[in-house]
Amino acid sequence: MTFPPAVTGFWRDQLERGDVLRQGAGFSLRLVPDLPRDWRAQVLERADGTAEVTVSPELASATGLLDEPSADLDGFRARLAGGGFALLGADRLFYVATSDRPRVLSEAEHSPARALSPRDATAFSRFVGSASERDLDDAYVELDHWAAVGVFEEDRLVCAASAYPWQGSTLADIGVLTLAPARGKGYGRAAVQALCAIADDRGYDPQYRCQPRNLASAAVALAAGFTELGTWQVAIDAPGGR
Repeated sequence: MTFPPAVTGFWRDQLERGDVLRQGAGFSLRLVPDLPRDWRAQVLERADGTAEVTVSPELASATGLLDEPSADLDGFRARLAGGGFALLGADRLFYVATSDRPRVLSEAEHSPARALSPRDATAFSRFVGSASERDLDDAYVELDHWAAVGVFEEDRLVCAASAYPWQGSTLADIGVLTLAPARGKGYGRAAVQALCAIADDRGYDPQYRCQPRNLASAAVALAAGFTELGTWQVAIDAPGGR
C-alpha cells in the first residue's frame, strides 16, 4: 500500500532522525533531543506489525536505554512502566492511499455535505447541544476550523465534520460527528469525503484519527476510502511517577 509523499514524508521526518539506539527486524529505537516539550517518546506501531520509537535523552537515561536498548516494543513498554513514564491513549491513523484518491474525490462530487460558514452558527450551536459530551470530545469538530462541512435534514444540521492543518504539516486532520438519530445513512462518510476534496483543492492530504475503542469512527474512515497506517502514541511523565 502506497501513501502520498506528504504522509510518508511527515512520518519519516518524525521517526527516522536522531541517533540509532537499536535497529532490527520490525523495530527501531532512536534518540531525539528535540521532541516536543511535553513528550518523552513517541511510538508508531504500523499495521504491518513493525514499530518505530523515538525517545528523549531524559527518558533514555532514566530507563537505561542508553546502556541496554530494548530489542522490541514489548520490552520498551516495560521499560517505560518501570521508569515512571506513561503512554497516552493511542490514535489509530488513517490516510487515503495514492491508488484510492481518484475514487474518493469522484465520490465526493456527489456528497450531500456542504461547506459551513459563520452564517451556520445557530444551526451548529443546536447541533452541538444535541450531541453528548463524549461524542464531542472524540470528534473535535469546530465551525471555525480551517474547513468545515455539514449535512442537513431539512433545516437541521445532523452531521458535521471539520479539519485543520496538523503539526505544521500539509496533513489536514479530520474529525466528524453524526447525531445519533441520523446515523446509518452514510452522512459521516459523505462529510469526510467532502473534506477530502477541500483538502485536495488546497494542496493538503487528509488524515483521520480515532481511538481504538471507537469502532464506529474507524468504520467511517474505512467506508470513506481511507486505509489504516497504524497506531500512534506519545509518552509523558506518569502522574506521581517523576
